[in-house]
Amino acid sequence: MNNFIMWVIVASIGLVLLAMLVGFLDRPAKRPERKGSSYQQRELVQAETSQVSQQYSTLQMLQSSGALPYQRAYSLLSKSERVLYEALQKAAGKNMRIFAKVRLLDLLWLPDGTAYKYRNPTMSKHVDFVLCHEQTLAPALVVESDGSSHGRTDSRERDAVKDFVLHAAGLPILRIPIAQTYSVEEIAYLIRGALATGSATNIGDKPSSYTAR
Repeated sequence: MNNFIMWVIVASIGLVLLAMLVGFLDRPAKRPERKGSSYQQRELVQAETSQVSQQYSTLQMLQSSGALPYQRAYSLLSKSERVLYEALQKAAGKNMRIFAKVRLLDLLWLPDGTAYKYRNPTMSKHVDFVLCHEQTLAPALVVESDGSSHGRTDSRERDAVKDFVLHAAGLPILRIPIAQTYSVEEIAYLIRGALATGSATNIGDKPSSYTAR
């Protein structure tokens, strides 16, 4: 009798273990996380958060050893940029607002799920001036002040990146070489033309004539 009871107990335990094993095998396998754009965005946010935290810790450490060396700039614009800015203010008209030193990424937006490779070329780049509609502040035209450095290979490639990105976004760009003086009437004419055609415009090397090239 005792042997029979022991056999029943052992058989019951065996059935329970068998049921647990079958349940484990039938459990659907966990799907690996897809390393798509959402994954990349989370990785980017984590990396940026870590970088900011590291920068903050560094500044705290530097401040503890003395005052930080940062000084306020005398002006947002250089002397030559200020001359062009004042000419643009007069040429743009009352329905436009002009902003200076705008990040390229602030002029665009990328749909959710866009791969990071499209965001990367726009980072750490800015444009000199942006003309925006007064009521909505929607960007209407980018104006770049091209100095002598824009003839260098690296500058040409940087300009080409801006042209590619802005063209894709449907935002025209007007390039004006640095000059000591500007004709407000001619700049106004060029602004109207760029806004009407919605395409990029490069101004010639002689500011007095502004011959399109």
